[in-house]
Amino acid sequence: MSEPLTDDRVAPKRPLEGIRIADFSWGVVGPYTTMCLSLFGAEVIKVESIHAPELIRVSAPYKDNVVGINRSFHFARMNTNKYSISLIRIICVVKIPAAENGIMPIFC
Repeated sequence: MSEPLTDDRVAPKRPLEGIRIADFSWGVVGPYTTMCLSLFGAEVIKVESIHAPELIRVSAPYKDNVVGINRSFHFARMNTNKYSISLIRIICVVKIPAAENGIMPIFC
Protein backbone atom coordinates (compact mmCIF):
# COMPACT_ATOMS: atom_id res chain seq x y z
CA MET A 1 0.00 0.00 0.00
CA SER A 2 1.28 3.51 -0.79
CA GLU A 3 2.18 6.15 1.77
CA PRO A 4 -0.70 8.34 2.96
CA LEU A 5 -0.74 11.90 1.63
CA THR A 6 0.42 14.53 4.12
CA ASP A 7 -0.14 18.28 4.30
CA ASP A 8 3.59 19.12 4.18
CA ARG A 9 3.71 18.79 0.39
CA VAL A 10 4.67 21.93 -1.55
CA ALA A 11 2.83 22.85 -4.72
CA PRO A 12 5.15 23.15 -7.72
CA LYS A 13 5.97 26.68 -8.84
CA ARG A 14 3.88 27.82 -11.78
CA PRO A 15 5.80 29.02 -14.87
CA LEU A 16 4.68 32.67 -14.79
CA GLU A 17 4.92 33.31 -11.03
CA GLY A 18 6.53 36.66 -10.31
CA ILE A 19 5.20 38.32 -13.49
CA ARG A 20 2.70 41.17 -13.14
CA ILE A 21 0.40 42.06 -16.07
CA ALA A 22 -1.87 45.11 -16.47
CA ASP A 23 -4.93 43.93 -18.42
CA PHE A 24 -6.59 46.72 -20.44
CA SER A 25 -8.29 44.27 -22.81
CA TRP A 26 -11.95 44.20 -23.88
CA GLY A 27 -14.21 41.66 -25.49
CA VAL A 28 -13.43 37.97 -25.27
CA VAL A 29 -9.98 37.23 -26.69
CA GLY A 30 -8.01 39.61 -24.44
CA PRO A 31 -9.72 38.64 -21.17
CA TYR A 32 -9.43 34.95 -22.08
CA THR A 33 -5.71 35.30 -22.83
CA THR A 34 -4.99 37.10 -19.55
CA MET A 35 -7.10 34.52 -17.69
CA CYS A 36 -4.83 31.80 -19.10
CA LEU A 37 -1.75 33.79 -18.06
CA SER A 38 -3.15 34.10 -14.53
CA LEU A 39 -3.75 30.35 -14.34
CA PHE A 40 -0.06 29.88 -15.16
CA GLY A 41 0.87 32.03 -12.19
CA ALA A 42 1.02 35.61 -13.48
CA GLU A 43 -0.47 38.33 -11.29
CA VAL A 44 -3.06 39.97 -13.58
CA ILE A 45 -4.63 43.33 -12.75
CA LYS A 46 -7.80 44.08 -14.75
CA VAL A 47 -8.04 47.83 -15.43
CA GLU A 48 -11.36 49.36 -16.49
CA SER A 49 -12.88 52.81 -16.85
CA ILE A 50 -16.01 53.45 -14.79
CA HIS A 51 -17.38 55.36 -17.80
CA ALA A 52 -16.84 52.53 -20.29
CA PRO A 53 -17.06 49.15 -18.53
CA GLU A 54 -15.91 45.89 -20.11
CA LEU A 55 -18.28 44.72 -22.86
CA ILE A 56 -18.75 41.24 -21.41
CA ARG A 57 -19.95 42.73 -18.08
CA VAL A 58 -23.30 43.30 -19.76
CA SER A 59 -23.46 39.97 -21.63
CA ALA A 60 -26.05 37.34 -20.76
CA PRO A 61 -26.48 34.90 -19.07
CA TYR A 62 -26.85 36.63 -15.71
CA LYS A 63 -26.87 35.12 -12.23
CA ASP A 64 -30.45 34.24 -11.29
CA ASN A 65 -31.54 35.80 -14.63
CA VAL A 66 -31.29 39.26 -13.06
CA VAL A 67 -29.62 41.80 -15.36
CA GLY A 68 -26.80 43.77 -13.75
CA ILE A 69 -23.30 45.02 -14.46
CA ASN A 70 -21.71 42.64 -11.93
CA ARG A 71 -23.91 39.60 -12.63
CA SER A 72 -22.62 38.34 -16.00
CA PHE A 73 -21.45 34.73 -16.10
CA HIS A 74 -19.02 35.50 -18.94
CA PHE A 75 -17.34 38.34 -17.06
CA ALA A 76 -16.91 36.21 -13.94
CA ARG A 77 -15.53 33.30 -15.97
CA MET A 78 -13.06 35.39 -18.02
CA ASN A 79 -11.79 37.37 -15.03
CA THR A 80 -11.30 34.60 -12.53
CA ASN A 81 -8.00 34.68 -10.66
CA LYS A 82 -7.42 38.41 -11.41
CA TYR A 83 -7.27 41.60 -9.39
CA SER A 84 -9.46 44.44 -10.59
CA ILE A 85 -9.37 48.24 -10.49
CA SER A 86 -11.70 50.84 -11.98
CA LEU A 87 -10.40 54.26 -12.92
CA ILE A 88 -12.25 57.47 -13.63
CA ARG A 89 -10.24 58.08 -16.80
CA ILE A 90 -7.77 55.84 -18.56
CA ILE A 91 -5.27 57.33 -20.98
CA CYS A 92 -4.02 54.86 -23.55
CA VAL A 93 -0.84 55.69 -25.40
CA VAL A 94 -0.85 54.48 -28.99
CA LYS A 95 2.10 54.82 -31.36
CA ILE A 96 0.99 56.25 -34.67
CA PRO A 97 3.67 56.82 -37.34
CA ALA A 98 1.84 59.79 -38.86
CA ALA A 99 1.63 61.65 -35.54
CA GLU A 100 3.98 64.59 -35.08
CA ASN A 101 6.01 63.03 -32.25
CA GLY A 102 5.00 59.40 -32.90
CA ILE A 103 2.75 59.16 -29.84
CA MET A 104 -0.91 60.08 -29.62
CA PRO A 105 -2.89 59.86 -26.34
CA ILE A 106 -6.36 58.39 -26.66
CA PHE A 107 -8.96 58.71 -23.91
CA CYS A 108 -10.70 55.40 -23.36
